[in-house]
Amino acid sequence: MSSWPDADFYTQSISFYLNRFRALTVPEPSLLEGRFKAQFIGSSWLVWLAPRLLPIGGLAGWYGKSFAAPDTAINVLRSGDQLVESVPMNRTVCRSRFDDQNAFVLTYGKAAPLLLRGLRDEFRALDADTLLGLTIVDVPVLRLLPLPFLLLRDR
Repeated sequence: MSSWPDADFYTQSISFYLNRFRALTVPEPSLLEGRFKAQFIGSSWLVWLAPRLLPIGGLAGWYGKSFAAPDTAINVLRSGDQLVESVPMNRTVCRSRFDDQNAFVLTYGKAAPLLLRGLRDEFRALDADTLLGLTIVDVPVLRLLPLPFLLLRDR
């Protein structure tokens, strides 16, 4: 697994993160247990916009994700002073939409809010505690623009 370097990593272009993603590997299953806190990365416009779009899809107060069961994940939302789990996702390892290599992939099922059902999160490991994620919005034009973020193990 490659590790990620310095503070400049957080403010790169989408193409930088896409190239970095392609160089990484699928995390070992043991690394995917527990709660992870999200961190938005990328250009300033993306870091500003991303958290403002989440409430539209039903993820107001999005904190990150939790992994406990082998085939599911669940979003973690901040509600006042508490963290609550809401809106489960299906979890699998399959071929990435960005290359011919496997990725750890999360998708929403039919029980999820309608606007989330077209999202797909793909992950590869930066290190034992950090996943680089790329969200795909599966609608024309937007599917060409992966949205990068990090999941950092919550300790």
